Amino acid sequence: MPAPTSGPTPGNDPCHDDRRDRGTDPLLSLRTAVVLLPAVLCGVGTVLLLTWAGQHPGLTIPSGVIGAAGATAFFDRVIGR
Repeated sequence: MPAPTSGPTPGNDPCHDDRRDRGTDPLLSLRTAVVLLPAVLCGVGTVLLLTWAGQHPGLTIPSGVIGAAGATAFFDRVIGR
């Protein structure tokens, strides 16, 4: 009689995909990281400049989010595929 196992083995586990090891895949592709980094910096810069100018946080944070969204679209076009 074979000894009982404590859990599923990689060969018979339906949730385990042997074709791809998910530990080696990057979270973001290089292009995505290159597009998002300057966009986030633009959004943070917008918030900092508006805060430094004395604006209310209720105005600065949405402005920063809008600035980051616009910068994402801009850098997506500029960097290209």
